[in-house]
Amino acid sequence: MRRSVMIFTSLILLSNSVALAVKLKVVSDLYKESESLRSIAQKESPLKFEKIKDLEKSFKSALDQYEKENPKAGDKAEQEVSLLFYTLEPVFKLANSKEIKTSDCLKVRQEVKTGDSMGRPEGSLASKQADEAYKWLDILCPEDVGKDTVEKDPTAN
Repeated sequence: MRRSVMIFTSLILLSNSVALAVKLKVVSDLYKESESLRSIAQKESPLKFEKIKDLEKSFKSALDQYEKENPKAGDKAEQEVSLLFYTLEPVFKLANSKEIKTSDCLKVRQEVKTGDSMGRPEGSLASKQADEAYKWLDILCPEDVGKDTVEKDPTAN
């Protein structure tokens, strides 16, 4: 009996220490990751869709971890990660489309701008979250706005 209690206690302590060893990503971690992936995407254009998808996976993983850690209500760190994710979400959707047209890029840019300006004084500068979305849009959407189809993603389903 004592032996089984000791084993059970050891397993509980081990599982708790493993759970504590997993560090939740905070928003600054995700900004750094985004910057790193953007840097690769800018240098190696064929990888730009892969890198934005990697960022999306990282966000979803982080948000899942937050949900597991505290299923009832998120703390400030989770809210900051969620805000950045939801600001970037239109960019993620754009990157997952089969073709990206100029009109799509313009719509997403406007969607980010509209979402960012809600509840803020007119004429305010873009938030840090919106700036991050714009930086990714600059990579995904080429400058030649006159072209109808600006990019084709070979990996899109």
